[in-house]
Amino acid sequence: CGAGKFYQTISGTKMCTNCLAGKIQPAVRQTGLVTDCEDCGSNTFVAVQGAIACAACEMGTFSNPGASVCEVCSAGTYYSNPANGMQSCMECPLGTYQEDSGIFESCDNCPPGRYNDETGGMSM
Repeated sequence: CGAGKFYQTISGTKMCTNCLAGKIQPAVRQTGLVTDCEDCGSNTFVAVQGAIACAACEMGTFSNPGASVCEVCSAGTYYSNPANGMQSCMECPLGTYQEDSGIFESCDNCPPGRYNDETGGMSM
């Protein structure tokens, strides 16, 4: 198989199959030993099938391994990258807010005398 493809056996017949979006196969002239494609790594993606390389996410976006798109946290959420490495957007907790979308590692506290009584607050 050529780059961007892997060997797959369907009903006893070996055939070359395109890698799915979010996965790549850079190897050229593969033997029957290549039976899968590799996930794109964290903060990279590939949106098309049959790719040989992943692209970096734009500044202010993120992705987890095997992504076909990069994500941005919307207003009312913040960016979380826990020890397990699975990045995500989390709702702002009670008493906080986040007006903007992007990669913010926390939400802003409401000013004195103001309180947000819902999670995911977008304004104070």
